[in-house]
Amino acid sequence: EILAQASQQGWIPMYLTHKPGTSSESKLLQRTAKTQPHLFLPPQYIISIYMDANIEPTFTSIAELWNMFAVEEYDIICWKHPCRTTVKDEAKEVEQFKLETQEHIAHIMQMQTRDAFQDDVGLCETNIIIRKHRQLVHFSNEWKHCISICRRDQISFDWLVWKHGVTVIKHPYETKPIKWIEHTGNISNRSIPESTYPSYDTETLAECPPGNIALLPEPLAPRAVAELEERNLMRTEE
Repeated sequence: EILAQASQQGWIPMYLTHKPGTSSESKLLQRTAKTQPHLFLPPQYIISIYMDANIEPTFTSIAELWNMFAVEEYDIICWKHPCRTTVKDEAKEVEQFKLETQEHIAHIMQMQTRDAFQDDVGLCETNIIIRKHRQLVHFSNEWKHCISICRRDQISFDWLVWKHGVTVIKHPYETKPIKWIEHTGNISNRSIPESTYPSYDTETLAECPPGNIALLPEPLAPRAVAELEERNLMRTEE
């Protein structure tokens, strides 16, 4: 169903794969594409839009989006979190709902302390990100490294934006050009046991033709696509 809708709207669905010997877990593969879009999109694309699977765009065209948010002026365009304003508060929430282990959360927070991060730059909700990914390779590679330690990417995003001096604008949550849809699948799978995640260091590069590209973890049977808990979508300039 999702693939059919995507095709009707001009998307080119592409399955993501992993290298032999690395994790094939869909969530980690999805987050790798989320943090390192430059490894998956053809080099002619300089701007990408990441969106989670439980939201849909309300903008009707890329041109409309560009005009609404002055996309050309920033390296990253993102939106503030609706409830929390610090990474520390986000870490507490993640730990409370057992979305990561205490050990992994503590590791990332210690890295931020070593960088003298003051946690005073706000907190973004990363379910939609617009970015000039080709200019952000160092930021993206470190973000990927951080989600291999602690997979909850919002805990490391604002710190790394600050650390790498990224030109960013953080819009109010109410201005997000999205609407929420039902989050399908068993969301209880988001919690984790007190164990160590497998490492995931893919260098996958998806070969695909020009156009709007939807990247989906593989292997997935067509009937299972609509049941993905989290889907990676990247939209590129035409």
